[in-house]
Amino acid sequence: MKIAIISDVDLLVNFQNIVMEKIEDKSTWGMYSKQFLVDFFSKPTNIIELYYDSQALVGFLMLTLDDKEEFEDYNVNHTNLNKSAIYGGVMISPLYWGNGLQKQMTERLEYLAKKANRSYMVATVSPDNKYSYNNLINTGYKVIGEKNMEKGYRHIVVKEL
Repeated sequence: MKIAIISDVDLLVNFQNIVMEKIEDKSTWGMYSKQFLVDFFSKPTNIIELYYDSQALVGFLMLTLDDKEEFEDYNVNHTNLNKSAIYGGVMISPLYWGNGLQKQMTERLEYLAKKANRSYMVATVSPDNKYSYNNLINTGYKVIGEKNMEKGYRHIVVKEL
């Protein structure tokens, strides 16, 4: 794994395009635009890690540590926002689906959040994306709300770390 930097934006966009080509129901997945990723990198408390198998990119994860606006968008008010992190997402190459990588990357996100003294992880997930939804629910995330977002209808889930 390696920490992504701003010069990796095109790599991330291209990787997403490759993954999205293999997804039948695109409404259950969200893609990040190039501008979103550039803006994401502009905040020093945001993290993107790239996962490799030899030289091949197999996935990436995103973590947001301080984004009060996004918490407000999620209407998350039951947790201490200063002690919360946002599970920004995980995207994995279709060649690696079904190998437990999403669970491993979720554990990594939680580790990074704890390391930054966060006590809660907040995420959104499409209930129609049964693999991601079940991965989160089966690892302790609880549904606390729902929201119709730009990338579609999502459940808002939270886990105490």
